[in-house]
Amino acid sequence: MQCILAALKSESEPLIEHYKLFRDYSFSFPFFRNDNLCLIGTGVGKKNIKRRITSFILKFKSETIQFINIGIAGGNRDTSKKGQIYLINQIIDKETGRSF
Repeated sequence: MQCILAALKSESEPLIEHYKLFRDYSFSFPFFRNDNLCLIGTGVGKKNIKRRITSFILKFKSETIQFINIGIAGGNRDTSKKGQIYLINQIIDKETGRSF
């Protein structure tokens, strides 16, 4: 299963329209899907993201999930420009120094 993660409504809406996703109210957070794809509105901040992704994984634990993050994803506002694309293989938490 492929699942798009988007923090902001402005990031989500074009994808929801393009892929014809419908709102699924089985979660308390914004969750949209069709037969092939889903989208989680994560909100901003790692607490929101962690809680929502954990809830999603627990519900679909029997499936292999590929997460695709859409958005600025903690980019540096001085060097990142809208529309830039980054392929990342590591995320570093600035507070803890942990890398994922």
